[in-house]
Amino acid sequence: MALRSAHAPKAQLDKARSATLAAAASTIKASGDPGYHGGLAAKNLLALDGLTDVHNVSGIDLSKAVTSSIRPSGMVQGSPEDTPGTFPQALAVMAVSQNGSLTSPAGRKSLTFLLHQQCRPGWFHYLSNDSSDCDKDHGQPDVDSTALSILALDAASNADPSDSTIPAARDRAVAWLATQQLPNGGFATSAGDEPNANTTGLAAAALAPHRPSATHKAADWVAHSTLTSGPDAGAIRYMPSQADKMKNGQPIPDDLRDTTVLSTAQAIMAFAPTNPAHYSNPAPACRAS
Repeated sequence: MALRSAHAPKAQLDKARSATLAAAASTIKASGDPGYHGGLAAKNLLALDGLTDVHNVSGIDLSKAVTSSIRPSGMVQGSPEDTPGTFPQALAVMAVSQNGSLTSPAGRKSLTFLLHQQCRPGWFHYLSNDSSDCDKDHGQPDVDSTALSILALDAASNADPSDSTIPAARDRAVAWLATQQLPNGGFATSAGDEPNANTTGLAAAALAPHRPSATHKAADWVAHSTLTSGPDAGAIRYMPSQADKMKNGQPIPDDLRDTTVLSTAQAIMAFAPTNPAHYSNPAPACRAS
């Protein structure tokens, strides 16, 4: 998804597609259940749509896999072993918005359940079960959940422009998320935490259509967290506190490599803030100053 957001060359996209297909095939084979990972099916659908036949990934129709993972309550959970949460919920809403099934009974339920995870101040908490409701549960604000939910609501609003409740909820979330940006441009997962590249990249992508100046500021923060020389030039530190161990001109320490790969993939969204549901109509890239 990061490579698609960044408009990577076809050769790189082909390699990523092959790796994603192989991983999806392995997961499907291991689970034996097409609805086993609802959020994973949604993520694969968003990543692969337009690159391969998403209706036949190792014999599985990813669109149907997403729909089948939506429970009667609207919560996304493919099976009891599939961990629910706001991330898979938002990804599923993006997927059903992208594939045209948002207005189906299952699609509407998934959207309604996601909206129940928004508290009155505008932020989203991290849901945990079928009865999750942010206000009733006295949920705690989560920047990542709010940012991904904004992307989902943007996709849903485009899929169903007649539903005014969707942009209303999104605008409340955008207003709250914008207040969470730190003076240096970064975002932290929770108040008081150190800013990190994952959260900053995701928040930047969510705010891009609504608060472009905030996205540019976030891109500057990410740029200052990026290695500019050495064998791993281009890698993005997860947190500023890693600067002593991740220095320009030097390789990434082994104990930070996996974290850095993940943080770089998500932080790229600050430079190329594209909604995964809209890869065919990307937003302009943000240039760090």
